[in-house]
This record gives sequence, structure tokens and C-alpha cells, in this order.
Amino acid sequence: NEIFGGKSGKQSFFPILEQSIPIQYEPVFAPKENIKVLLSDKQKQGPIQIVRFTGKDFWNTQDAKNAWGQFISEEILKLIHKEDPFTYQVAEGDLYYVEKKLKLREIAVLVKSKSEGKLAEQFLKLRGIPCSFYKQEGIYQSAESYQISNIFECLLDPNKPSSYRKL
Repeated sequence: NEIFGGKSGKQSFFPILEQSIPIQYEPVFAPKENIKVLLSDKQKQGPIQIVRFTGKDFWNTQDAKNAWGQFISEEILKLIHKEDPFTYQVAEGDLYYVEKKLKLREIAVLVKSKSEGKLAEQFLKLRGIPCSFYKQEGIYQSAESYQISNIFECLLDPNKPSSYRKL
């Protein structure tokens, strides 16, 4: 913390000094050593799985993406299925563990690109799985927003040919 604000909070590592606003420091602590989450003894599958899609000699890109999206959504439904849900144990006290069922809000699907994220979102919604897309486009990053911006640019300078090419 001394790098950013000095011992008194008056010096600043950053080029913009705002001396009227004191730096607020929040105390932080290392996690307690005895808090653990364990895979339940009832589980037959491990927490990480490697999947190989079979059934075709050759997969075109769209078929592979669709198989991946379908697999992800079906796997999530299996994890939260009422008859045999995925469970884990959380430590409560020194020697006591409580069995917990996995909840949808505890599941994350990591993707490589925005297009993979949209595909995953599409398949999840088709199966009725609620989801949110982290870093989804905001209103100002949408295609419609860029189109409106281009229209305003044309109106601002009607004699500029490059502004018309964007439409």
C-alpha cells in the first residue's frame, strides 16, 4: 500500500493527485487453513472431465460447435438433476462437513471467444437454463449503436464521402 499512497496517504504513485480525497484501505487476510470444499463421496465422476465427440469420421466446424453446445447444456442439466445432483461437502467446524447440492449460479462456462459464448448462451437458453453473458455487449458496443453513430457522422458532415461508405 505504501507504493500507491505512502505511509500517510499523501504521496501518490499515480500522476493525478487528488489530495482532498484520502485513500481508503481495507484490511485483508489470508484464507483460514481449515476451510475446505471436498468432492462428495457419492460422486462417481471427477470435477474435471475430458470429452471426445464420436459418431462421425469427419466433423465440419458447425456440426462440432453444435455438438459442443448441446453437450454443455446437457451436462449442466445432469449436474443439477433432482434425482442425482452433483454434491460437494463444505467444512463447518474442524471435523464436520455439510453436504451441499450444486446450484446453477455456481456453474461457469469458460469460452475462448465471444462467438463461442453466444453459441453456449443460445444452447443454454434452448434447454431452459438461465444464464448471463459476462462482458456482453453494452448498448454502446452494439451493431445498432455503431449504425446510429455512422448516421450522425453523415448528418454532421454531408460532404464527407467516407462517412457514407460506413452505412
